[in-house]
Amino acid sequence: LWVYALGGIALTSLVAGIYLLSVDSSLTCDSGYNEQCREQYATASAGYAFTLTGLAVGGLAGYLFYTVYMNDGEPKVAVTPTVSGNAKGLMLSIRF
Repeated sequence: LWVYALGGIALTSLVAGIYLLSVDSSLTCDSGYNEQCREQYATASAGYAFTLTGLAVGGLAGYLFYTVYMNDGEPKVAVTPTVSGNAKGLMLSIRF
């Protein structure tokens, strides 16, 4: 589940970063003339930050997907509910 959540975060961050880079230095109004609209968007630093964060989180998600679901398609790390008498809890199992 965490692998897919990280993948979604990476994708969202990449899309936001690419959008912010694409609108950088664009005029803030629709007139098209610098005389009427003197302000421009300054979104390059945020765009680079989001894009690099998306790449880093995407790399982490890919690494985790590879290590967790490697050989036979079954998870190597699992959290399962357990019941022992009156006690209930979660069990973490790790296969090597």
